[in-house]
Amino acid sequence: MSKFDLPENFTELVANTYNEAADKGDVVFTESTTKFIDDDDFQFAITFAPSLAKKPTQEKAPEQEARPENFNPFLNPDPKLTVVAGYADDYNILLNKFPITPNHLLLTTKEFKSQNAPLSPDDLIASFKILAELEKSSTSNEKFMGFYNCGDNSGASQPHKHLQFMKYPDNFTPFPASIAASEEHFIANSNKEPLQSPKLPFAHFILPLPKDKETLYDEDYLVLAFSSLLQRVMTILRDAEKPIAYNVVFTTKWMMVVPRSQPYYKGKLGINSAGFTGLILAKNQELNDLILEDGPLKILEEVGFPNTSGQPTDEYHY
Repeated sequence: MSKFDLPENFTELVANTYNEAADKGDVVFTESTTKFIDDDDFQFAITFAPSLAKKPTQEKAPEQEARPENFNPFLNPDPKLTVVAGYADDYNILLNKFPITPNHLLLTTKEFKSQNAPLSPDDLIASFKILAELEKSSTSNEKFMGFYNCGDNSGASQPHKHLQFMKYPDNFTPFPASIAASEEHFIANSNKEPLQSPKLPFAHFILPLPKDKETLYDEDYLVLAFSSLLQRVMTILRDAEKPIAYNVVFTTKWMMVVPRSQPYYKGKLGINSAGFTGLILAKNQELNDLILEDGPLKILEEVGFPNTSGQPTDEYHY
């Protein structure tokens, strides 16, 4: 037995907890519409979801004005939103109160840890265990991702450390999956460079992951893979003299880290990790029109950094 083992009925717990919370109004969710578009041959899913306007941000929380200024919903999580309490000793697995898809999950630290901190070995192992369990119990067409918004410019909505897990839309393939599909997986202590498509205007670093689950769940392997990507990101942030901020996205097949220069496009369209896989959210009609008019690639380029594909590495890279 490992402390990272999940309950055998984990996915059933997730579904039952979500359905009960939705029935009682404990999660804030409304139907949304998704428009699939291509931008320079890359697929994007633009979701118009007005309910997300109710979601708190670090700047303001309209629905929570009666709460104390520094209220932290993750320190004493609502039992009605709790799927697994005390997971792996140091975590809780919760429902997202403001889900963008059904069964949208959060992995939160029990004690306060900063969202500005990098992912720890336990964070990584716990996350991949959750993803694997979701995939094992899903239909063949369902694909899941985990993601982490690190730093003030990353699109994070809460300062308490948390990772998120959600299902991709049907018939949608995120661009990192296409880039990683034909490449051999990352091997520790090798000279293999992270993948970066020269066709995308923003910097992004991708590593394919092994099919062998024993290797994938190895702490040393996950730490080396993540560190290899993070070093490339930190080089860009260092050279630009920007604060530490980046997005981490991962599936059981690949991992990607993207450096961030700012959290909002034109000061009003928030972009988080999901945006860099092609999933962009509009909270109102103005933002929906802005996305369609300016185009997703221009938006992602503006909130990220220029693509560095083909540039030589230096001693600060892995």
